[in-house]
Amino acid sequence: MRETFLISFRLKTVYRVNMILFGIRQLVSKLRIFPHDVFGIRWIKTLAVVLAGIREVLGIFLGNLTFIGLMFAVIIGPAAALNITPDTSFLTAYLFLTLAGACLDPWMFSFYRHDYYALVLMRMNARDRALSGFIYAVGGSIVGLLPFLLVFGSRLGLPWWTALIMALLPSAVKSLVTAGQMAYYRRTGGFNASKPIGALTWPLIIGLAVIGIGLTVLGWALPRGVALVVMLVLIVGGVAVAPAILRFAYYPELCKRGATQTVEVLDSVRKGTVQREQMDKAIRLDATDASSSRGKTGLAYINAVFIARHRKILWGATLRYSALCAFVVIVAIVAYLVRPVPMPDPVGFMPTMLFAMYFVNRGAVMTQAMYANCDHSFLTYPFYKQPKPILELFVLRLVEIVKLNLLPAGILGALPGAVLPPAALRLRSRGEKLPLSADDRVDIPGVLFPCGLLHQPVAVGVRRGQPGVLRAVLRGRLHGRVPLRPTHLPPQGVTYLNISPPAQPACGARHVLS
Repeated sequence: MRETFLISFRLKTVYRVNMILFGIRQLVSKLRIFPHDVFGIRWIKTLAVVLAGIREVLGIFLGNLTFIGLMFAVIIGPAAALNITPDTSFLTAYLFLTLAGACLDPWMFSFYRHDYYALVLMRMNARDRALSGFIYAVGGSIVGLLPFLLVFGSRLGLPWWTALIMALLPSAVKSLVTAGQMAYYRRTGGFNASKPIGALTWPLIIGLAVIGIGLTVLGWALPRGVALVVMLVLIVGGVAVAPAILRFAYYPELCKRGATQTVEVLDSVRKGTVQREQMDKAIRLDATDASSSRGKTGLAYINAVFIARHRKILWGATLRYSALCAFVVIVAIVAYLVRPVPMPDPVGFMPTMLFAMYFVNRGAVMTQAMYANCDHSFLTYPFYKQPKPILELFVLRLVEIVKLNLLPAGILGALPGAVLPPAALRLRSRGEKLPLSADDRVDIPGVLFPCGLLHQPVAVGVRRGQPGVLRAVLRGRLHGRVPLRPTHLPPQGVTYLNISPPAQPACGARHVLS
C-alpha cells in the first residue's frame, strides 16, 4: 500500500506540474519573454514543482481556514445580536455543514483525471490506491482543521477536547457515506461518482446547508451537550464501519467505473457536448411557435422565432431562480417578523446584491444558445455581418435579456419592500420591544402609533451614543417632547430606550425621532 500511495502521489504531482508548465507556456507565448518550449528549461520545471508543493500544502490548510473563518464570521454576529451563546451556534453550524460536505465529496470515490491514468492506463491496485488516498485525506483533514478549531474555539470558550472532536467529525461522516456507497453497490450494482447518495444528494445538501446557516443565523441552535453527543455518535459510527471498508471486495470494478465516469464528464464539458445535447432536447418545434412571430419581419422575426423555440431553455432556469429567490425572501421576512434583529444600512448591501445578480443573470445562457442554434448558421450570409443588423440584433437581445432578469430582480427588490413596512408597522403598533436599524433616522420617521399606545412606555432601539428625543407631532405642529431614558446596554452596540408618554397624548399622533 505504501508503494502504491507513493506512485499515486507522484503521478498527481507530475500531472499538476504539467498543468502549471502548460499555463506558463501559454503566458510565455503571449508575452514572448522566454523560449516557447518551457518544458525543456530546468529552472522553470523546478519552479513548477515548488508551486505544486505549495498548492498541496495550501489545499490542506487554506480550505479549512476559509471554511472555519467564514463560518465564524457569519454565525457569531447574528448570534450576538439574538443573545444566543455563540459556541452553540458555531457547533450547530459546523455539524450540519460537515454533513452537507460529506454528501458532496466522500473522498474515497472522488476521482480526477490522474486517477484515471493510474487505475485504467497503469492498472494500479485499486484497493491500495483507494485506501491509501482515503487515509491521506483523513490525515490532511485532521491536521488542517485542528489548529484553526483550537484558535477559534478558544475565542468561544470551547475546550481543547471539543476542538479535537470537531476535527475528527468530517472523517467519520465521510466514512459513513463511503460505507453506504459500498453497501448500495454491493446490493444493486449502481454507482454515480457525481452523486454519492443518488437522487437525494443535492436536496439533502441544500437542506443541511439551510439548517446549518439559515436557521442558525436566525437564532436556532442545538444545545452544546446535544451537538457534542451527536458528533460522538457519528465518530463512533465512522470507526465501526472501518472493518467493512477494509473488507470491501469490489474496489477494482467500482474505482475503474468511477474514474471512467469522471473522465467522460470532464471531456464532455470541455467539448461542450453536454450543453449541446441538453439544448437540443429543450428545443420545441411546433406550430405554436409562429404565434409570437406573427406580424414581424427581418431580424425581429428571426429573434422572435428563436425566443419561442428556446422558451424552455431561457425561461425554465429563470423560473427556477425566481422560485428560489422568492423562497429565500419569504423565509427571511418570516424570520424577521418572528424575531426582529438590528439591520444594518441597506446601502452597504448594494455591491453584494450586484454580485448576486451577476449569477442570476441569464444573458450568458441566451448568448450561448443563440450562437449554437442561430448565429453559427447565419454567419455564412454576408448580410448578417453588417454593422446595422448586428446593432439591431444587439438591441433586440438586450430587451429579451432584461425580460429574463426582470422577474428574479423584481422578487428580490420589490417583495421585501412590499411586505416588510406594513408588517413592521403592525409589530410596532403592539408596542413590542424591537431593536431598530443602525440608521434609525430612516427606520422611525413616519411610523404611526395608535393613540392607545401613547399611554404606555414604548421600547425602541437606538444606536449607542446617538442622542435623540421622540417628538409627538399632531397635524404638523409640535405636540410635545418626550425624553429617552436608556435601560440597558447590550453588547452588540444597541441601546434599548423606554419612551415615556406625553402628559396628554392625542389620537393619531405621529412620532418622529430627531
